[in-house]
Amino acid sequence: YYSGFENSEVVIGLTGLVGTDLSEISNILREIFSEFGYNATTIRVSTDIIDDLPNNFQKSIERREKNYEEMGCPKEENESEYNKYWRQMSWGDSLCRKTDDPGILGYAASAKIKELRQPTEQEKTKAAWLISSLKRPEEVMALKRVYNGGFY
Repeated sequence: YYSGFENSEVVIGLTGLVGTDLSEISNILREIFSEFGYNATTIRVSTDIIDDLPNNFQKSIERREKNYEEMGCPKEENESEYNKYWRQMSWGDSLCRKTDDPGILGYAASAKIKELRQPTEQEKTKAAWLISSLKRPEEVMALKRVYNGGFY
């Protein structure tokens, strides 16, 4: 046992085709990490990042919702799976264009990790972060730049 890994952190990117349910894979990985003393957390790009954008994007969100209504695809409480995926992909694409960075959602995932990370050294534990679902190679590269050897 090497004590240098007592409070280590690992980030794993999951990817799949649109509509692929990666929750079962996430559940299995969380169980495995738990057996090794890790606290594993899943961050979903679609719902935890795209659908939960910071307030400084509120005007863009309002414009986006208006555009969706004009295109016949408003966000609805009981929207179809197709409309939900289309809405989330459109907003992700729009965010990449507006920031001129196709890896922006990878950086947003690392910001979400920072937000959720334990705040003090005393509370620091072994952490595994499961990022579901990366869609662009640039998102993977962004996470590799941030986490270097700790990203898989």
